Amino acid sequence: MKLNLWLGLVLAVFFTTGCPPAQHEDSPKRNDDFQKAKTVIIPLSSYGYLRKLSLHLRGTLPSQNEYKVLAEALSENAQGFYLKQKVKEYLATPNHVFKMEDRLSELFSLLPETDPWETDSNDNPFRSSFKNNSLNILFRDLVKKNKSWDELLTGKQYSIHPLKGFSLSIGDRLFYAHVAADQLVEPTYDERGIETTPPQHIEFNKQDLRVAGAVTTGRFFDRYVTTALNKNRKRAAAIFKIFLCDDMRASLPEPTENLDPIYDLIFPETESQSGEPLPKLTEDVHGSHPDCKKCHYKLDPMGRNFEFSSAILSRFPSSGALTYQDKNGSMVDISTKGLGDLAFSITQQEEYAECQVRHFWNWFIGSDVPLQGDRLREVITQFEKVERKTNDFISYLVSTDEFWSTGETMEEDNLRQRSL
Repeated sequence: MKLNLWLGLVLAVFFTTGCPPAQHEDSPKRNDDFQKAKTVIIPLSSYGYLRKLSLHLRGTLPSQNEYKVLAEALSENAQGFYLKQKVKEYLATPNHVFKMEDRLSELFSLLPETDPWETDSNDNPFRSSFKNNSLNILFRDLVKKNKSWDELLTGKQYSIHPLKGFSLSIGDRLFYAHVAADQLVEPTYDERGIETTPPQHIEFNKQDLRVAGAVTTGRFFDRYVTTALNKNRKRAAAIFKIFLCDDMRASLPEPTENLDPIYDLIFPETESQSGEPLPKLTEDVHGSHPDCKKCHYKLDPMGRNFEFSSAILSRFPSSGALTYQDKNGSMVDISTKGLGDLAFSITQQEEYAECQVRHFWNWFIGSDVPLQGDRLREVITQFEKVERKTNDFISYLVSTDEFWSTGETMEEDNLRQRSL
């Protein structure tokens, strides 16, 4: 009896611990794939889309009446037509122009317009100098007239407004004095000495080698000043950053125990106060550091296109080159006869199209939403299909699934039940 009992216990333990039951659960990878297949992105409702559209294009919420009309359209299953009309309507508003001007000001690292609702800034000289200059007017015209985005770099038309009161800028009239002397009228002044010359429009030949859209404006030159040591590398770096998404930073040595050498380079007039004399930083030394050379091979050739234009635009073009390593690792080296030639050459590069598409994507879809591979190529194709026209491309982006997305996910079955 005891033997049978012990034998039963041994067999029970053997079958319980010695032979685990067969496992039929999916592997983690298969389970993940199954979850992915069943998980979908939650789209916006029509009301949510209208709200998002208005905020992105105008910076304001839709009115109650717009929501009311949308509700009526939904009852008639005509919401698609209504929302398309709202896209066209919003793209034609002054608020949309201001929003894009603000985005471009940020892209160019400029101070933005301070008051979007002010229609006439002539009573505020400081604000007027920000608003009525050739660069900001170029920004606005790009959007108002649905021009090709390339005009930001290749444009040949400018509006000249007089300076009113104090301004840190030399003014557009003086900036273009050497290249548009035959188009500029004589300035007029009132009894207080304030210029009263009416605004002017100047235009250059499409083949003009001296002119390159936003790059050849007084405000761009003021923002990216040059020196005898810098030799326009700062301007070249801005072009690489804005138009080719190649953001370069100055490479500076780490301070040593003695900071006097660093201070002497910054304040050479007080060098004698730090003790023994130090050798001046020369052009040969500048840019010779290994980290510097990684950028200087690109910046120096492009900077030569600005050689004759320090504070104002020169009447003579200057030769240079567009030199950089493309995304495939191949060296691009294009000789350019002037800034106009440089601008056109940049717009022909694959990196330019991808860079500009990414700017728009980040503005309207979001930098947190991936854009790569086939999707990137598809969006670039649409950019080319609309001939790179500003509002036409924006219209495409706000119709994409990514714009319609809430950014949240849900299991497909639950989403189907919720939509019923």
